[in-house]
Amino acid sequence: MMNYKTVPYKHQADAVRIMMGMPVFALYDDMGTGKTKAMIDTMCAIAMQNTLPTSFEILGPRVEAAVIIAPNSVKRNWGHPENGEIAKHGWENLDHQVYIMEAQKKLWPVDRFQHRQFQWIIVNYESVWRPKVYDWLAEFMDRFNTAMILDESQRIKTPGINQTKGCTSLGRMALRRYLLSGTPITKNPLDYWSQFKFLDPDITGYRTFSTFRLRYATMVPTTIGARSFQKVTGFQRVEELLEKVGPYYRRVEKKDCLDLPDKVYQRLEVELTKEQAIAYKSMQHRMVMEHAGQKVKAPIALTKMLRLLQITSGYVNTETGILKIGKTSPKVETICGLIEDHPRQAVVFFREHMECGLLKDEFDKRGITYTQIHGRIDSVQRKANEDAFQAGDYKVMLAQVGTGGIGIDLWAADLVIYISNSPSLEHRLQSEDRAMRIGQVRSVTYVDVCATLNGIQTLDHVGLRAIAMKQDLADLVLKNVDDLARFFDDLYAEAEN
Repeated sequence: MMNYKTVPYKHQADAVRIMMGMPVFALYDDMGTGKTKAMIDTMCAIAMQNTLPTSFEILGPRVEAAVIIAPNSVKRNWGHPENGEIAKHGWENLDHQVYIMEAQKKLWPVDRFQHRQFQWIIVNYESVWRPKVYDWLAEFMDRFNTAMILDESQRIKTPGINQTKGCTSLGRMALRRYLLSGTPITKNPLDYWSQFKFLDPDITGYRTFSTFRLRYATMVPTTIGARSFQKVTGFQRVEELLEKVGPYYRRVEKKDCLDLPDKVYQRLEVELTKEQAIAYKSMQHRMVMEHAGQKVKAPIALTKMLRLLQITSGYVNTETGILKIGKTSPKVETICGLIEDHPRQAVVFFREHMECGLLKDEFDKRGITYTQIHGRIDSVQRKANEDAFQAGDYKVMLAQVGTGGIGIDLWAADLVIYISNSPSLEHRLQSEDRAMRIGQVRSVTYVDVCATLNGIQTLDHVGLRAIAMKQDLADLVLKNVDDLARFFDDLYAEAEN
């Protein structure tokens, strides 16, 4: 028997067996099927292979560390000491240590890490190529037998960019290499050249992108101004390519996972920007904040709650209008990344209209198609928008959690994202059921995007706890003001220490 900390679904156990026997492999299972757990179980099994029954065959080298490259927004979902995936699924009889690298902070000395412990090193794509981080990782991988894992591996699909080059170069030092992504391999064959080069250049047989593209793409000479180039117009010999890469990847869709629950819940934690963090702490401690010359007050607990929730999305309501805090909203950027990576339709629920506006602005920039349902759209247009979304005319439905969470069908989507939650438990339960209607053929993944402050939880998390306790957040705040105050005091005492 395997020493699983949490019992895997069949498709996860199958994935572990496959990757135990494959030093290089791409796990391209659908979003929401639990690729992260399968990868953690694989690393634990390989690290403890001497204790496994002989029926579990492990091929390839044993490793004593895993370097995980992930988008910045999901680093802590891997490594959070209490709620992270490693904390949830890492085997209890494996002595291990988790280190989340932060480029802006002083890095731990490599000799601080001991060979007697299994080491999990987590770093984001945007930092991996920078000299300080790259050199540290190179020294670490020179000392430790390491596996390297690329989470959301489509992030290296573009040849020649710094993060692709950094990952590929470090990958040569890893004894085992793995890719995790929910993106279908058939989407664009050229996107996968860099990914399979990371695994092993011999898989495709082409060590340069130009020769790979020449083989599998059709191109025509194109001139724009003084610039001439080969424009890709289509693809060819795709079956040949899939035959080459087929032994090195697996894809399972949610609809094929018969033991997967109808609803799968995930939480993504994103760090507030410096400006948002200052505003949040000021509002939390003093019930007032200042930004861009404007002062915003919260005279009562309920107003304070609303202001704090607004700040986590990157804005706050003032007496004169909307005040944006910072140039970007980490929540919005994370949601856009989820949608771009997801091959099917999605619903994004929001609480306030300003959140909808922030999302629409970023969707427009990125070319993400959307329609919307909220209180400022009349009932006739709402029905038209619902029908258009169900017909597949739009990638995203933007729905206000109160208005769009009641009485409509959105089963065309199998991904539901919450940028924020209504204080009402009823609104949450009703909104979840919009995608779980007659006609839904897949398991539905629900993602709550929650802000953190220096890695510490915010009021976003309090709302989720209230939902888990089947209690309205507004009631929790009004009836337990002292408890809430103590919660925040403990939260920030930990952050400041």
